[in-house]
Amino acid sequence: MTTDLLAWDENDQTLDPDAEYRMLLNGLRRTEGFGLFFVECSPFQGEKLIKRTRKDLRGKRVDVLKLEAPISDGNLFKRIKTFLDEREETLFTRFQRFVGVSQQTDVLFIQGLELSLLDYEESKKRLGWSSEKIFSYSWHGVPPVLINLNQQRERFRDSFATRIVFLLPVFAVKYLVHRAPDFFDWRSGVAQIADDTATLSRESRRLWLEGGYSQYLSWTQEQRNRRILEIQSLLEAEKLDESERVNLHFEQGNLFDASMEWKAAIAAYNAALAAYDAASAIQPDDPEALYNKDLILKLKGLTEQTVLCEKEIALNELGHYEEAIAAYDAAITIKPDDHEVLYLKGVALGNLGRNEEAIAAYNAALAAYDAASAIQPDDPEALYNKDLILKLKGLTEQIVLCEKEIALNELGHYEEAIAAYDAAITIKPDDHEVLYLKGVALGNLGRYEEAIAAYDAAITIKPDLHKALYLKGIALWNLGRHEEAIAAYNAAIAIQPDNHEAWDNKGYALANAGQLNEAISSFDKAIEINPQHANAIYNKAYALSMQGDLESAFELLQQAFDIDPNYREMAKTDTDFDPIRADPRFQALLER
Repeated sequence: MTTDLLAWDENDQTLDPDAEYRMLLNGLRRTEGFGLFFVECSPFQGEKLIKRTRKDLRGKRVDVLKLEAPISDGNLFKRIKTFLDEREETLFTRFQRFVGVSQQTDVLFIQGLELSLLDYEESKKRLGWSSEKIFSYSWHGVPPVLINLNQQRERFRDSFATRIVFLLPVFAVKYLVHRAPDFFDWRSGVAQIADDTATLSRESRRLWLEGGYSQYLSWTQEQRNRRILEIQSLLEAEKLDESERVNLHFEQGNLFDASMEWKAAIAAYNAALAAYDAASAIQPDDPEALYNKDLILKLKGLTEQTVLCEKEIALNELGHYEEAIAAYDAAITIKPDDHEVLYLKGVALGNLGRNEEAIAAYNAALAAYDAASAIQPDDPEALYNKDLILKLKGLTEQIVLCEKEIALNELGHYEEAIAAYDAAITIKPDDHEVLYLKGVALGNLGRYEEAIAAYDAAITIKPDLHKALYLKGIALWNLGRHEEAIAAYNAAIAIQPDNHEAWDNKGYALANAGQLNEAISSFDKAIEINPQHANAIYNKAYALSMQGDLESAFELLQQAFDIDPNYREMAKTDTDFDPIRADPRFQALLER
């Protein structure tokens, strides 16, 4: 059998693995200096391939660059160069030199490039699942790592006298073909090495046994992505047994679910059901298979309910609050004790300013949550169901309390809000957001010392909480502690330089401290950030009037009045303008 080193069919999985390996090996032997090879294989087959190549290329140095995480800057060239330049002198390399093995890397295998593709946001969206095809590809946009490969192919050739072999799953090779064609076209060869049936069975069982929804929840997204790819590399194999395909699709659905990729999870569960139907045609009366189907259907149903919830959230985020409330009411009709939907209804009502109704919804959510949490600790079925609902975007009593507190605050029920905040702090003393909101309520009641204490507690937990620093400055100002107020504003601005209100308040504090030039600079910064901020324009007019620049002051006052007529009414009684109140030009501005 003869194989064309450059020929490649992205849909052909029927090639002889041994013939493909021999083709690759011959290509590596014949190529002098730089060469670019791609091997379409699973991670498991890749490990075997590296061992086999090292054995068959005696006298040649074979190294492996294993990418354990996405390349954040997309610069694979730099990673390869650093790897080749900084190889450590190990006992193994000294032994290689002793027995006559080349000390320059002749062949470099690269594993894990696919992690950078999955990390790319658009790539994640395109890992969409359908009943027709495992992956649906849309080649719109290019991940940074592929942009880098396309742009630096000449540098690869000119810098590396090494045969570089990329070990990639099927989807990643297809990605390269369509998204990095300039780089892929420089290939010296492509090999397709499929797993044998025994390997597929062994690795499928390993991944299935190692899995578990609760475990996936504790993983990082990077760990889940890696496992999704491992499973996908097995699912792409034609020789995979249908019963194993059921388990792998099921685990993949759980992984997507734990990642809150709801639509992908549903499609994976659908794929598991389709594989189940194919498997059950072989063993129609298998009770374990029937149990598995029931479990898949249950999880799919829970995920579909989450997608409905996501739709409601989307309506909420788009500002379609009335539509969102109607959707929540429909969901509550189906499941009256759904604490999450009741909570989200409260959010939508609050966004419409219907705060009393929002509070009622939050109270209902709290009652439903308390009922749901009263699960018998020794009831295994109840505990199992509790584990399943962890897939939903969980709510805690703390979150619901916080939203209720905000509604009370907005209604002016500050004393009640403070009591609710104190109750929440008792449950979770390190909740900086609740401490901050308590400070807001205390400030609204004029209890500035207590407000500052609450802000300080929040800042201790989260030092970059700029909004707490800003409001602390206001509280300090109201206590007459002007220098401390300026320091608080400066701290807020250092964290959030585009906070025009902080610049404005800092300017006013400086003006009252007699630092008029610094105050005007601060007002100018606020106006630069937000040219329509009438308060900063009004305050700058005050500072200029204190300097005696009345023409400029009157011009700015007119600008402030044009933006917000309320400032004309304010100026009529504002003592800051008493020194110029008798000026006919000032009186004319007020009477227009």
